[in-house]
Amino acid sequence: MNRIIFKKGIQNKFLIDVKSASGLSDKELGSLCSVHGHTICDWRKKASTMPFDIADKLSRKFNIDLPDYRVESSRQRLSRAGKIGGKARFEKYGNLGDIESRRRGGTKSQITHKLLGTDFKQRKQINNVRRSFELAEFIGIMLGDGGIGNYQISVALNSSTDLEYASFVIKLAEKLFGLKTRKLYRESTCLQIYISGIELVEYLISQGLSHNKVADQVGVPLWIAENIRYCKACLRGLIDTDGSVYIDRHKGVRNNYSSVCLDFSNHSQPLLDFVFESLVLFDLRPQKYKFSIKLRKGIDVKKYFVIIGSSNPKHVKRFESFIKNKERSHSG
Repeated sequence: MNRIIFKKGIQNKFLIDVKSASGLSDKELGSLCSVHGHTICDWRKKASTMPFDIADKLSRKFNIDLPDYRVESSRQRLSRAGKIGGKARFEKYGNLGDIESRRRGGTKSQITHKLLGTDFKQRKQINNVRRSFELAEFIGIMLGDGGIGNYQISVALNSSTDLEYASFVIKLAEKLFGLKTRKLYRESTCLQIYISGIELVEYLISQGLSHNKVADQVGVPLWIAENIRYCKACLRGLIDTDGSVYIDRHKGVRNNYSSVCLDFSNHSQPLLDFVFESLVLFDLRPQKYKFSIKLRKGIDVKKYFVIIGSSNPKHVKRFESFIKNKERSHSG
């Protein structure tokens, strides 16, 4: 894939201009380009170069000229990376082609693996995972704000409002799979939870998840969709990550009204269908929009928190705050 190479600072400016002209969030731009929203963030921070076809698409769609640039082919990029890596390796280890250098490398590797107790095994083993409510909820979390790479998975949360929930996700993942997690703050409001392990990636793929859930229009695994209790847990995970609770204000014929609203937004149609059908299954009255499902009546939102519940304290606190304010206004 050809990459576009900008002069220093230009890629950041280009993507800021795109975001300003489009009015879209990183997540929405990612969906438009069939990449994760945090990939847009990485490109803006120049953590990596952009594919030329995506830059050209954004330029044409939002009428923003591409500044001075050059295009680098995959072959050129690999050649350049190989030269840089080869030079760095030579400076660190010297000539790797002679017998002495290979002996030193082998000895060092043996010592390292002995200290780590890895016995030369690089593949991280996961627990023997069985179908459960906890696994169904974690799959919901992954389908909501999760990402799957070649060697690791991630969950993207808000670093200021989701801190308590992040602790829950970490404990749940470590309990299910027996792998250590790590947290990384990518920007002031973005927190990424990473879990490395190709066996974990392969397991989630085997459950029907995907590297790009929007492009592949991924849905919920059948073993979850066909079991009402697993369905409830997965629905909770989906809405805890890709859902929001807010005050819905609207005008009536004579007065203005406000009520608490629960919203689930996603660009995967199978996921939207699952959420809508699940809410109906629990005798709630959702409304369907192009990329979202909403509960717009306070009685339905209250019933949701009683029946489905939430593992995300942010949602619970917002709902309870609305209830308290409503009771206070009635008593006044």
